Amino acid sequence: MMDAFNLRNLALIAALIATPLSAQTVEVGDGDWRNIPLIGQNMSVALGLGAMERIDKIVNKGACKPIGHRGKITMTMPFIVEFNPDKSVARLVVKRIGCPEVEQIAASAALHAAKTGRVLPTGVNAAGWYRGEVSYFLE
Repeated sequence: MMDAFNLRNLALIAALIATPLSAQTVEVGDGDWRNIPLIGQNMSVALGLGAMERIDKIVNKGACKPIGHRGKITMTMPFIVEFNPDKSVARLVVKRIGCPEVEQIAASAALHAAKTGRVLPTGVNAAGWYRGEVSYFLE
């Protein structure tokens, strides 16, 4: 009979085996990304209704002053994404704005767009890195 320790280890091993080696990472960072080529299709990534509502709540609580206050939101969050040669996503980095919840929402939207092919590499960058932005405006 297995004890709790062995069950935990078995679950951890199963999770590691189930995770593909090419699994992407999502990060928050700083830097000058202007020299990184733009993504192929859309220069910006749209947020879904649920994401916009979550950002609205965060801003209305006063928890993210860099993008807005009192019902007004101006968010243009740059991101860079590294594509593998097969166009799958290796890494994604969103620009740090000091609002971790909003950064996570933007990263999720950008990652979804990259994984589903709404944003694609153009092939002009052999290193595989491209840039885009997640935008949301509310007046």
